[in-house]
Amino acid sequence: MSLPFCKLAMENSKITEYYELPGFDMIYLEDSYVLGLTVHLDHIEIQLDAVLREGHPDYLPPVAGEQYCYRKARILFTGFTNVTLSNINRNATIDIDGEADYGNIDQFRRLENEFLLSGAWGDFEIVGGKVEIALGPEFRDL
Repeated sequence: MSLPFCKLAMENSKITEYYELPGFDMIYLEDSYVLGLTVHLDHIEIQLDAVLREGHPDYLPPVAGEQYCYRKARILFTGFTNVTLSNINRNATIDIDGEADYGNIDQFRRLENEFLLSGAWGDFEIVGGKVEIALGPEFRDL
């Protein structure tokens, strides 16, 4: 899926891919699973089963039957001035453990002062602010 809302602007601007952002270099989002998305007035949270790359300090060999090392994680956006949500898809797949799965993050880029994300769950355009990723147990209900 592409990010059509900023295609022209991207041609003339500096694009930073997610893996170039601090904290994201040892995470592989394209095969991570989005477990939930929460939009609040002061923050946006994306809950994940995140794929850790082999160089990540918390990396462990994949468990039997898995291709990757997965860890619960969240991506947190704060300090933004505007958010645009489009093409929202609320239909989740229920995995073997009974957990909702909204697909992957197909694209995640920073375009100057905007974060642009897309996946089967929809598209986000987040203006301003900062982003961080954290690993841990369940991060729901912050």
